Amino acid sequence: MAVSMGKALGIQHMAMPTNGNAGAALAAYATRCGIRTTIFCPADTPEVNVSEIELQARPSIASTA
Repeated sequence: MAVSMGKALGIQHMAMPTNGNAGAALAAYATRCGIRTTIFCPADTPEVNVSEIELQARPSIASTA
């Protein structure tokens, strides 16, 4: 819903904090809509989650301490 609304409003870049599947979902849907993403993950985010996010059209990922 957020990505669809962002597309309708002409948003070109979305960002969110996550340590789970929400970041991967946002990256996947936003990329399909032509919207860049930046996903912020805590430093202790499991590697499988970070890899899943990275696979979604290579969004920017920032680790936080």
